[in-house]
Amino acid sequence: MSKKNFAVPQKVRCGDDFAFNLGPELKHSRSREPVTRSRRTIRGHFPSVKMERMIDWESQLERRACHRFEFSPSIKQYYEQPESIWLFIEGKYRRYTPDFKLHFTDGSVLIIEIKPFDHLQKRDIRDKLILASLEFEKVGRKFGVITDQELPNKELDRNIHFLRQYQKLPFGEAEIEKAKKFCEKTLLPSISGLAQILGRLGTVYALLANNVCGTDMNRPIEPDSLIIFVGDTNHETCIFSYRSAPDFELVDL
Repeated sequence: MSKKNFAVPQKVRCGDDFAFNLGPELKHSRSREPVTRSRRTIRGHFPSVKMERMIDWESQLERRACHRFEFSPSIKQYYEQPESIWLFIEGKYRRYTPDFKLHFTDGSVLIIEIKPFDHLQKRDIRDKLILASLEFEKVGRKFGVITDQELPNKELDRNIHFLRQYQKLPFGEAEIEKAKKFCEKTLLPSISGLAQILGRLGTVYALLANNVCGTDMNRPIEPDSLIIFVGDTNHETCIFSYRSAPDFELVDL
């Protein structure tokens, strides 16, 4: 959780009906601007506490992916519209910009494209993504595709929606240390047990929302849910999968 204090808080309304106070916008230069699309296309901004700025998304799939990146402890940073590359397609060089670049706590980087699964069945799109994967591999970057088949998870979405409201709830080093000792010394540490130690259930949810503690996000978050201490270690939890070229089989992180 960031300890920076911002002098001029900026109140932002997000699609989850939660209000967040983000500091002055940290600049991020997109490699391309959104192309003109149908009026039915929905675009928006995701208020990221992890990145301390607004993240632009250009589809509902990208918005849902932002939730996954935000709540994956193994992802340290993520950027939309990162660096572009040039692909030689049908006798011409064409500029290609992926949707996201993910930086993991172990130092690795993953380039991500967000696409509906049925688009992978189209030969031209599939060939372009395979070519992009080969080009990124030349510069030491892994490349993956996340589709609408990987993102739906009602319980996970419900838990993310619930914890979002606790991301900005303040806590300090004293609470972190108490949580660490509790998890280390308790045989079956639970949310309610830690709440008794800290004196406030909301603080436990704040620790979960900021990846200080972890729980099984694929099951309902309840008072008797078991927790672990994550802290500053390189916790490997990543709450999404992706597909890799050339066969676009699923890869679990």
